[in-house]
Amino acid sequence: MRRGSAFLLLVGVLLGSVAGAVSSATPACACSCAPVTPAEAQAEADVVFVGVPSRVVGAADPDSPEPVTYLFSVETVVKGPALPEPSARVQTSASSAACGIGFRLGARYAVYAVDSDGALFATVCGGTHRLAATDPVPTAVSPPAATPAPALSDTPPTGQAESLPAGPAAAILPAAQTVLASGSVATEEDPQMPVEGVIAAIGVILLLIVAIVLVSRRRE
Repeated sequence: MRRGSAFLLLVGVLLGSVAGAVSSATPACACSCAPVTPAEAQAEADVVFVGVPSRVVGAADPDSPEPVTYLFSVETVVKGPALPEPSARVQTSASSAACGIGFRLGARYAVYAVDSDGALFATVCGGTHRLAATDPVPTAVSPPAATPAPALSDTPPTGQAESLPAGPAAAILPAAQTVLASGSVATEEDPQMPVEGVIAAIGVILLLIVAIVLVSRRRE
């Protein structure tokens, strides 16, 4: 093999390594949920019930943006209007990457659904989960009572106006706002580069330099 061909082959291998490092650093699209308590899930949901999915309406295609519909036999309605019949249709995404729920037919679920254009829609982020035989059934949670605001007096306490002069307060507040604004701008304009990407780039550059030095010595 000629030296020029060997050099081109080595460069091709290095470029392939760079492409692999870049592709591995690219994040994959997946469903990510913040943890919620049952009370929080119930507050966000329009309808909460316990039921068993009996069949799937239509075909579930994970590659299609269209949702899949499950027919539930309703056992208990915890929140929402009373259902006209002991069944409910619940839609969810057919793809788990889009936070869809793969309901198992015949299993028992606590369903937390929202009203989406007149249809019940559920996701894995909304609190819907499968119930085991020993799991407690969700119950209605009363909203927390509002704390009454303290009464404000028309006349400030004696000495309060003198302890906080208007001049120093007016000078301090704009300075604090300026510091906060400058900090937020610096955060947005200076994004952090991933550590893995920096290490991969440095390694590739070092390999390329070594390859060039070796090829140059062989030619001499």
